Amino acid sequence: MKKILSLALVTLMVVSCKKDSSKVDQDKIFQEITCTYDAELNTTKVSIHFHEDNIDGKSLELSGDSKVTVNGTVADRSGSIYSLTLTGLVNNVPVVFTDIDGKTFTNSVNPESSISNDTDYYITKTAASSYYFGGNAVATGETVTVKFVNNADSDNSASISQTSVGAYHIALTSTNMSGINYGLATATTTRQSSISTGNFTSVGGIIKSSYSSTKSVKEIY
Repeated sequence: MKKILSLALVTLMVVSCKKDSSKVDQDKIFQEITCTYDAELNTTKVSIHFHEDNIDGKSLELSGDSKVTVNGTVADRSGSIYSLTLTGLVNNVPVVFTDIDGKTFTNSVNPESSISNDTDYYITKTAASSYYFGGNAVATGETVTVKFVNNADSDNSASISQTSVGAYHIALTSTNMSGINYGLATATTTRQSSISTGNFTSVGGIIKSSYSSTKSVKEIY
């Protein structure tokens, strides 16, 4: 009986976190758009998540004649997330949201600029060192992050970021590398940023962009 009640409670919580877009003021729909290029897969993925009022508001599921297209194609839906994956590095991807009143909001989105891993094979975790990524230096509003995942245990990892404008490296220390074990690990470096300017309703929106490098095997010592 307790299991049944727990399941019912979880189901109620999931349902309550979502809302039909026709039930809200169409001018109160907040768009969260994400454009990511994955160099390992060579794909550009665009995802759109609709919220009521702001990014922390209830998730909205489009209804009626409301829809969202990416690069001219109606986006696929998974729960309250709408997305489309394109082959290759694709820039200036049009995202068009049409509300139930027929009003359209068009934004052109891009992944971040290219980035690659440090070429060094050996990475120390016991002393301070610099991890030099390839590509442009960190720009205003950008965050560059390297993540190391232990090859023998995918739950064992370390993630270190750099936000200093003009930097071409990430500072590795014994403290921020303490989470990764010795041995072989896979490194991925990601550049990301977000802007709040675009063609949105009165409550606004956000466009997030990122570029993830190909994977590189490193030896952590």
